[in-house]
Amino acid sequence: MEPGPSFIRWSPSQNLRVDRFRYSSTSTLLQSSREDNGQRHGPSEDIQRDDQESPSNRLSHRLSSGSTLFDIPPIQLVFDRNSVINATLLTREGPAYRVETNRNVTKTSLRDLHENKLVAVWKRRDIFPDIVQFEHRRKKLRLRKWLKKFSNEEIGGHELTIEDMRFLWKSHHQHRVALFADQDLHNPLAHCRMLQDSHTISLVIQACVSGATKVEIIMSFLVVEHRQRMKEKRLRLHAGGAFLPV
Repeated sequence: MEPGPSFIRWSPSQNLRVDRFRYSSTSTLLQSSREDNGQRHGPSEDIQRDDQESPSNRLSHRLSSGSTLFDIPPIQLVFDRNSVINATLLTREGPAYRVETNRNVTKTSLRDLHENKLVAVWKRRDIFPDIVQFEHRRKKLRLRKWLKKFSNEEIGGHELTIEDMRFLWKSHHQHRVALFADQDLHNPLAHCRMLQDSHTISLVIQACVSGATKVEIIMSFLVVEHRQRMKEKRLRLHAGGAFLPV
């Protein structure tokens, strides 16, 4: 695997606005998590919208002006195979999500296995812009607006927009890729790491993130990592070397 780009500080002068927030107490986190999982739905092949609170409002119940310490151990999602287009995401309790992609690699779906429902879809299109659709959203989103890829090498990475919040996926000196917020490049909200013993990857997400926001973070990671693997594949094919599976 080739090393990612060097770690670059994200300065305010780059005009990337990120809403400031802080983490709340453990009791608030647990209460909000129960609220997120309170309603269950049957299986569905098409995403159905539920009238529910927006991701940003949910986070406001968890985030305060207090300490930024992570009070609860993070959630680790282990991919059962080294692929971000077809895999089952496992936790200590068992399978949590399933990622499925059609043969033409034009549609990637994310299914919540606990609630047995489709929660997100990424559609790649040739003529029209790619779109993403979420079970909790009111409408489809253009991928490039929801997950903006920076062409500026100094900035790098992808800016993820969830309602009125903005985050940044970037290569990291300790992790393959990491997600940051609030101009804080020291405490990632999520990160990916390679598991050498099982030759696959895991996505680690801080426990303060749950519900709909967690779904969008997972889906954005699938897009970012898939793009990175395709880039590495092209480079290694050009150099005549091996590459990660997609």
